[in-house]
Order: sequence, then C-alpha cells, then structure tokens
Amino acid sequence: EKILAEVKGLVGLKEVKEQFAKIESCIRICSLQGTNPRTERWHAVFQGNPGTGKTTVARLYAKFLRSMHIVKSRTYKETSGAQLVCMGPKEVKELFNSSSSNPLQNGGVLFVDEAYQLTAPHVPNSGRQVLDIILTEIENNIGNLVVIFAGYKEELESFFGHNPGLRSRIPHTLHFEDFNDQELLHILADRIRKKYNGKMKAEDGLHGKYMRIAIRRLARSRGKKGFGNARAVENVQLKIWERQAKRLTNYENLKDSNHIFTFIKEDILGPNPADVRLTSLAWAKFQRLTGLEEVKKSINNMFEALEMNYRREMAEQAPLSFSLNRIFVGSPGTGKTTVAKLYGQILVDLGLLSNGEVITKNPADFIGEAVGKSEANTKSILASTVGKVLIIDEAYMLDPGEASKRNDTYRASVLDTLVAEVQSVPGEDRCVILLGYEDRLKEMFRNANPGLSGRFAADKPFRFEDFNKAQLQEILNRKLVARNLNATHEGLKVAIEVLDRARMRQGFSNGREVDNLLSSAMENHLQRQSTPKGSNYGHDMTLSPEDFDPNHGRAKHAAANCRMFLQNQVSNNIINQLEEYQRLLHITKLRELSAASLVPTSFLFKGPAGTGKTTVAQYMSTLLYDLGLVATKTFVECSASDFIGEHVGQTAPKTRAQFEKGLGGVLFVDHAHQLNQGGYGTEAINEFVRLLQKHSGKIVVILAGPSDEIESLMAKAHGLDISFFKEITFQRLTAQECMVLLRRILSQNRISDCFSNSQAVQQIFINQFEILSNLSHWRNASDVKSLSQWMM
Repeated sequence: EKILAEVKGLVGLKEVKEQFAKIESCIRICSLQGTNPRTERWHAVFQGNPGTGKTTVARLYAKFLRSMHIVKSRTYKETSGAQLVCMGPKEVKELFNSSSSNPLQNGGVLFVDEAYQLTAPHVPNSGRQVLDIILTEIENNIGNLVVIFAGYKEELESFFGHNPGLRSRIPHTLHFEDFNDQELLHILADRIRKKYNGKMKAEDGLHGKYMRIAIRRLARSRGKKGFGNARAVENVQLKIWERQAKRLTNYENLKDSNHIFTFIKEDILGPNPADVRLTSLAWAKFQRLTGLEEVKKSINNMFEALEMNYRREMAEQAPLSFSLNRIFVGSPGTGKTTVAKLYGQILVDLGLLSNGEVITKNPADFIGEAVGKSEANTKSILASTVGKVLIIDEAYMLDPGEASKRNDTYRASVLDTLVAEVQSVPGEDRCVILLGYEDRLKEMFRNANPGLSGRFAADKPFRFEDFNKAQLQEILNRKLVARNLNATHEGLKVAIEVLDRARMRQGFSNGREVDNLLSSAMENHLQRQSTPKGSNYGHDMTLSPEDFDPNHGRAKHAAANCRMFLQNQVSNNIINQLEEYQRLLHITKLRELSAASLVPTSFLFKGPAGTGKTTVAQYMSTLLYDLGLVATKTFVECSASDFIGEHVGQTAPKTRAQFEKGLGGVLFVDHAHQLNQGGYGTEAINEFVRLLQKHSGKIVVILAGPSDEIESLMAKAHGLDISFFKEITFQRLTAQECMVLLRRILSQNRISDCFSNSQAVQQIFINQFEILSNLSHWRNASDVKSLSQWMM
C-alpha cells in the first residue's frame, strides 16, 4: 500500500498508475484463485520520452514486486543498451552466473534503459547476442528474474522486431505520456519550493503569468521525440537562477532578502528582444559590416518577429512559429561564417541559445560507410552541439539525388536524421545553419525528405550577395588599416581595377580576394625593394600601382596594339569599330561611369566565312583583358553542336559547361545559327539566355555566322534578340584586300613574289580575285591562305 501510495503521489502518469493498479489486481486474483503468481511473467516495457519518470517508476516497480513476493531477491540493477553492448556477451552472461560476485545470481530486477541500442543498425552483432542471452535468462528464471526494457516507442518497435517471441515474453507495457502544462508548472514550482525551503518568490507568483509563459515555451516541444519533461524543467529552473545571479551581481546590497529571494520577470523569461537590439554588442558589430543589405534586412525581420511574439506572450496568446535554423546562400568570401558567429551571439543575447559557440562541419563528417552509421554520426554531432551554432558548409553535398534514381541512402539518412532530430521549435536550444550555393541547395531540398524545408525555412534563405566595387574598396581600406599598410592614390585605383576584373571570374571569393591581393602586393613590393644585405628602408610599407598589378599600364598601348595586330588581316572598317569600342570604354573609366551599362559585352559577328571573325574574336580576348573588361585572357571557341545534346536532359548541362569554361573571358560560338536547328535547339537557346542574364558582366559572348542565317536566328529565337545588341558586320574582302593578304603571307614565309616587278601580273591576280569573290562558296581569307599554300 505504501508503494502504491508513492506511485499515486507522482505528478501525471495517469496510464502508468492505472497499469500498476491492474498488475496489483492480477496478483491478488492469482492468490484468491490459489495459483502462484510467481509462475506468471511480470516483465515490462516502459515507453516514453526522457524525464517522464521511467527510472523512478522502475525502482518503485521493483519494490512493488518484492512487496508482493513476486521476486525474492532484493537486487535491482540499472544499466543501458549501450553499456551492455560495451560489456559484450561473455561479461553479460556472467551477470547471471551463480557466483557471489554476480549481482543477479539469485534473480532480481534488471532495468535496461534505451534497450533499442542493443539492435540498432550501427551496433555490432554482439548487441543482438546480448539480447538473446537476456531472453534465455528470462525463460530460465521465471519467478526469480524480472526485466524492464525502456526507451522511445518508435525505436522499441524495431527492437521487438528482432525476435518474434520477444513481445510474448514481455506482457506488460506502460506508456509514459509527456506532462501537460499544468503538470510541468507544478513540477517547476515544487522544485523551487524544495530547493529554497519555501523562501523563493516569483514576480506574479510561482503559478503566475510569467511562470506560465516559461512553461508554455518549454511545452512547445511536447509530443516530439526527445522532449525532456521533468529534466527540461530542471534546465528551465537552472536558466532562471543563472539570469537572477547575473542580475544580482550588479546590486551593491546583496543582503537584502527581497532581491535575493525573488525571481523577477526578466529572470523567468529573459530579456525583451527590443532591449537586446539596443544593448547587444554582436548586433551593433553586425550592423557595421560592409554590404550584406539583404542579410541585415532578414535579421532585422527576425527581431521584428521576436518582438511581436514577446508581446503576444505577454498577452498570453500563442506566439507565431519561428525557426532559428537557417540557410545562408552565396559565393565564398561574402561573410557567411562571420555572420554565423555574430548570429549565434545575438541568439545568446536574446536568451535563445545557451552557448553560442560556432562549430563548423562538412558533409563528410556526417556520411557513414555502413548502414546506420550516417544516422549515428548525425545524432552524435547534433548531441555535441546543443546550445551552439552548427554550420554545415557546402551542405548541398548531402543531396541524395532524385527520388526515382536515389542510390545514395547514406546521404538520405543524414537528411532524414536532421528532420527527426531538429524540431525548429522555440526553446530547442539549437541552431543549425546550412551553407552553400542557392541553386544547388534548392536541388537538394527538392530531392530530400519534405520535412527538411520546414526545419530550415527554405523559402526564406539569408542571401549573401557578391560585394560591388564600392564595397570592395571599403573592405580594402579597412584591411589596409588593420595591417598598418599604406597605398598611394594611384595604387588604390589600380587595386580596385584588379578586384573589379576579378569579380567576373568564376569562383570569385569576394573578401578573400582582397586578402589575396594584399598578400600578393606585399610580396611584389618586397621583391621590388630588395636591396643588398644590410640595407635598411624603415618599417613603413606604401604600396604602388605596380605592386597591385605589375602590368597595370597595358590599357595605354591597347589602341596601337589593336591596329598593329589586325592590320592586313581584317578590313579597316572592323579595326575602326574596335578602336571606337575602346574609346568608349576609356571614356567610361575617365568619368568613372559604370562600364556594365554603357559598354556592350555581347556581340554578333555577321559575315561570310573567311572574313576574320575568329581572328577578331581571338584578339578581343586580349584587347578586353588589356582594357580591364574581362578578368582573364581566356578564349573559348566552340560551335552550336557543343551546346545541343543527343538525348533528353543533356542539352542544359552541356550549355552550362561551355559557359563555365568561358566565365571571366570570351566565349566564341561559331556557326551559331545552327542553334536554331535540331530537336533540342530551343532548349539550348533558353538555357543560353538564362545563363547570359545570370552571368551578366562576367563573360563576353560572341555569336558568329553568315549574315542571313544569324538574322533568321535572331528573329526566331526568343530572348536572344534582347540580349545581343552589338553587331559587327564582316564584309567580303575586296580584290585589293585579297591581294595585300596574299603578299603578306608570302612575305611572312620569306618567299619573294613577282608582283613587285610586274604590275601586269599583280593586276591579273586582282582581276581573278574579283571573279572569285563573287562566287557563293568563296571563303575570303581562308581561300587566300589556301592559294598561298598551293603557290608555295
């Protein structure tokens, strides 16, 4: 009766109490019917979340069974599935051997918490062997040994699936429900009264509004796997005391019992988000970061939502749903890790995280090499980062692939475990941030467990845009000051030009690019200033233009180089257009205007074969690099067939591959009119237009082909007519130009010609060139080169 009274005195656990009464009745009925209850099975399964009293009830159950003479031994042993696995089959078997040193030699009650660990997928086979040993002992010791298995309901289902006869051997199941709000509040108030001997008071009372709000915050995780119940109440109580202790350190008179034994609203609930915005050093530092306007707006919106929720809580209304877990998308060097650290500290200041330390992991840290290992790795990492900010860098590498073709269950297991373990509810004391490129993360979310999007607010990522020219200059100036470096005015201009060009490159690393440029400039400066051993030039370092770019004056010679290189290869009209283009770019630089909006970066080269389109395109990669319009001298030559696939799904990847090759330089597409042909041509054009818009300002694209066919392409291909606006028309070479080209080729090969001495012979050739140039298949310069080779 005394033990049953203890059970009845426990908070909540209505179903458990009913089961105790039922078991007690069964035992009494056996006695009345003259049967021995010890011959029955009294093994039990305790199912429920942590902190629901399973261990407490197990101890009472053991006492109850002894008091009812079901078991004679007073032995009660607590262990866990993991401990039994570590012990191994041999050592577990010895627990039951008849030896004075073995606790269960004469039977008793064995309580196995987290019993499902014996059959978990990642556990070696020895775990199953241990379970088989325990089942054998259960059969051999009826009336002496009672075993209680405890754990989560879901995991215990698979545990029972290990052995079909397991369920029949364990007839009693006790369900431990999560405590409701009233029960949780009762537990918290009771703990505070016991700890402080009834002296501690709370603003508005131990059962007042602020304590109710604190319990409601805790209870939002109720019903979820892992909800801590009474243990979670302990954490709430500890947090309230820690806030009070921090507050009281600012009081001069700590002997005043009214202060010492009173929990005020701020102790119970933490600070008002509106106050944190005014006092948080991390928030102030975040606001001073260069750029990141969209991210600042997102975090400001977060504050607005938190302040709204605080006001709703004060009115005892349900707060709006809100997730601390986020997606940070953007290029390298845009400040994602820096912001993550500040974000973590802001959450600590708000009382939403208990630690705030930032831990960075890569997908490889999660992915296992065997079945069940990915889940175990993920759970271990999540357990070790409670209260902290967990960053998963390059998270898109966890993409398991399309569901219809899924062949990477290890990656899928990581994402499924994240969905199961990360609840995204207030009070979870956890923040997980996924980092990566937006398009690849979107693909991952499409292929992953549908619950993943909700856990990370996938529709509202924090976007880290690439830094613009002005922001890069601000970062450069700040880093120069931080490193105690100086730079001349002209040096700074050249440095910004270098960084502006670098922005066009694929994989531009933003802030890191500034670090790399400074390191390179310092190295160049030291090399320039190197002197015989023993010389002393002082400790100041002033960086000059040549330190940032040793060939910074290349643009001055671009005009002369253009005419010199192309003279006698293409018509003067083409050279004049290129020089005009160069002058336009020069003016935009002088007036510090945006070249992107005034200087075209997409071209149509129209004209017959052999008129110099490839030659000019090739030279433009050098010219544009010298003029600072592209980041590298990269020249990628391809044709329409390189974009079009032979099967469904091949065209877009092929098109992306060509663009990626040309980023930062010149992409030259010959026979571009053929994009309008074939079954997948439209798909190639659509992807081409999309990529051209996406990489605007980072690539120069030239489409080349015969005039009529290119005009037909522009008329039919939706989108291209908008994107391409600078046309250069290559006319057929005149007979005179063909003659000049022929003589130049012969001269370059050190072959004397008869034209110098015979005007008549020269005129014969010019007449023949007149005839040839009117033929439909005449290929201009190409055929002149063929003629010269035949002559030689």
